[in-house]
Amino acid sequence: MADAFDLHTAVTHASPADIADWPITVTITTVNEDPRGGFELLFDRTLPESWKWPSNPASDNFQFTVWSFVQAGGKWHGAGFVQMWQGRSMKTGALPAIFAINDGAPGYVNWWGDVRRLWGAMSDYVPRPGDQVGFLVSAGNGRLVQGVTSVRERSNVVLVTLTASDVLSVSTGAAVPPGPAPVNLTPTAPQLANLEKLIKEAEDQSRLLAAHLAELKRAIAALR
Repeated sequence: MADAFDLHTAVTHASPADIADWPITVTITTVNEDPRGGFELLFDRTLPESWKWPSNPASDNFQFTVWSFVQAGGKWHGAGFVQMWQGRSMKTGALPAIFAINDGAPGYVNWWGDVRRLWGAMSDYVPRPGDQVGFLVSAGNGRLVQGVTSVRERSNVVLVTLTASDVLSVSTGAAVPPGPAPVNLTPTAPQLANLEKLIKEAEDQSRLLAAHLAELKRAIAALR
């Protein structure tokens, strides 16, 4: 899948500036958004082990970084802003989604919320319904670094339009990975013969048990 727009036209902040030239080796197939869990990105294949950057402490082990792209001043601006270590879920608020008014206070929730203001024009971005936002993922850690931490690979960049309900599910049109192969439940001839043998043995045991039960009932009747 190609990028939704030419990344060479985007201004990057606090992330690898040459991200547009990184080869696309993974495709984003679906973008889901729900304020209860944030954004979730689905891919056409399992992200490879080669993407992982064993950082220090080793518990981090950043496998990939989620980038966001927004428009400000007539230009696209982007940055790698969420580090995803292996096993970190996208359904638990890792990627922010809520842009409703925050507890009745003036203004909207700031996605970036970083007092260091390293995100340039993105620092003051206020997401609103109807805005187009771009996403991609890159290998290893792409937040607050300029170089490559594992391999020089990324996904395509996709665009979604934010909704007033703050809930959306967008298919990018990319092929969804196939599910597991169906299990053949038809028994082979030896398996069938063995099943028939087991059934016969169970039936014999059942008849024997019924005979013992009848004999026991007769004995009880005689005692009465």
